[in-house]
Order: sequence, then C-alpha cells, then structure tokens
Amino acid sequence: MRTVSPFAAALALVLASCDSPPAIPDARAAIAAAHSAWQHNFPDAVDETEEEWQQTFTAALSDGVWLVRQKMPTPTDRSGAYIYIEAETGRIVDAKTVD
Repeated sequence: MRTVSPFAAALALVLASCDSPPAIPDARAAIAAAHSAWQHNFPDAVDETEEEWQQTFTAALSDGVWLVRQKMPTPTDRSGAYIYIEAETGRIVDAKTVD
C-alpha cells in the first residue's frame, strides 16, 4: 500500500479548491474559438476573418455551453451555422448547419 505525504495531501486540497477560469470566458472568445474550429474543419467554407465573425455571429452561454450562431435577419429564421462549445474546457460539443 502506498502512503501519501501530508504535504502532498494538503497541496492537493489547496489546488482542488482553486477556481480556474473557464477556457472560454466570454462571448468574444466563444466566437473566436468557433471561427477557428470551423476554419480548421471546413477550410473551403470559411471566407470571413475572425473579426467579420465577431460582427456576424452571436454567442450565448447556457448550462456551461456556448452556442455560437450566425445572426439572422429575423428572430424566427433558424438557418445557418451552429457551434456548441463547452465553456470550461473549450471542447467543441457539436457543429452543424441548418438550411
């Protein structure tokens, strides 16, 4: 049986109690991450720069997941690109287009 030193145990408790900031802390970072992921996976489909995406996409955080989607001319229009990003880790949960 392996024993853990009191120092290591105390250090583990301190580190566990530290709140680290999320990988994707705000909407701007979420849109930047979505642009990067979309460009990496679909290089021929992305003509816009990240700054253009900042103007034409929106991001909303819900239950720890960012939804990044294109701004639509009407609130009822649901077409376009959707990218779901886990705020804590930055992991892409889902990405799709809707016609």
